[in-house]
Amino acid sequence: MSRIFSGIQPSGELHIGNYLGAVKNWVELQRSYESFFCVVDYHAITVPYEPDDLRVRRREMMISLLASGLDPSIATIFVQSMVPEHTELAWIFNTVTPLGELERQTQYKEKAARLESVAAGILNYPVLQAADILLYRADLVPVGEDQVQHLELSREIARRWNARFDDGYFPEPQAKLTPARRIMGLDGSAKMSKSVGNTVGLLEPPESIWEKLRPAVTDPARVRRTDPGTPEVCNIYHLHRAFSASDVVANVETQCRTAGWGCIECKKVLFENMNAELTPIRRRAEEIRAHDERVDQVINDGAATARRVASQTMREVKDRMAVRPHASCTSEQHLYRAWTMANREESGFVTTMVCVTCGAEQFFDGTVPASLTCPRCHSTVFRQFTTPTARDEAVIAQLEEESRSLSYGDSSPDSTADDVRDLES
Repeated sequence: MSRIFSGIQPSGELHIGNYLGAVKNWVELQRSYESFFCVVDYHAITVPYEPDDLRVRRREMMISLLASGLDPSIATIFVQSMVPEHTELAWIFNTVTPLGELERQTQYKEKAARLESVAAGILNYPVLQAADILLYRADLVPVGEDQVQHLELSREIARRWNARFDDGYFPEPQAKLTPARRIMGLDGSAKMSKSVGNTVGLLEPPESIWEKLRPAVTDPARVRRTDPGTPEVCNIYHLHRAFSASDVVANVETQCRTAGWGCIECKKVLFENMNAELTPIRRRAEEIRAHDERVDQVINDGAATARRVASQTMREVKDRMAVRPHASCTSEQHLYRAWTMANREESGFVTTMVCVTCGAEQFFDGTVPASLTCPRCHSTVFRQFTTPTARDEAVIAQLEEESRSLSYGDSSPDSTADDVRDLES
């Protein structure tokens, strides 16, 4: 089965532009492909933000995705920052990406023209995007027209890495353009965007949607009720194509060209069809909020699945690049065993549990509880670091002796022993 990957920034609650331009298509694709869908919070920090706000927006985005119909039982839905291999592969790709390619990206040039000081993260944004996709060796990427150039750069990065290290390892991902490729905002002049303020929220109540829809810009040629229009230039008509049945769309086109309807009548029909599609989504969102622990479970399970795939990719990439010891002579398993042996000593140890989601630390002098929840963000996924409070010289001597019997490539036995000491100290 072919694999797809796509990501969305944690802008909070989805608006209908996100929904029609990406997520609605994902809901259909998840049934036909092995699917990885990611909330790309590392991409979101290339502009100034408030940390507490990011936490809220990330969670609201996850709720919106689930309410829209993404199914965690058949698709992997996860948060980018919970899988550290994304940034690790991005650095590797930085070493094969020409600067000129990044400077030619249209989105970079547009942003750089508006900013007095341009962060390196904005320039390197498409490199991280390439890492997001290629980390899962995706064959297809559902994108809108504005992302096609970035995807072509991902293909170029894959070609360059393959040419140097392993021809054919990374697939060259193909674009799968969404049916609703570009959703204009209610002002009719720009793409729907929260920063512009021309959106309709996916979970907004009906009365709020109508208040926004009623004054929305239509065909400028229809000044009077009796003026015929051109539906192709009317944003309301294009929203009909997204929300209304084909026979309704055909009728809308006829009524517009013949001035059979006024714009308010056309908007009322659109509102009814929008509400019919969005009401079940709003209802599902309410149910999800009533069982908050399920959101945590989806986030944690998705991250665990994504990490399994991502860690395998990184092991293979590193082996091909010779930036880590070969698996047959790696010391990682041995050092982990050393760690475990030292922790069995009655001298005691301190365990630090670090939340994968927010980085909060909890300390335990002895046994860690079987069920642990982060007090800050309520995640249940942690990394564990254990430090002995006292040193058993007999155990350390035994470990050093075992270390000398292993092959560590260019490392000497003495340096391996130092590694064990560093780990214990």
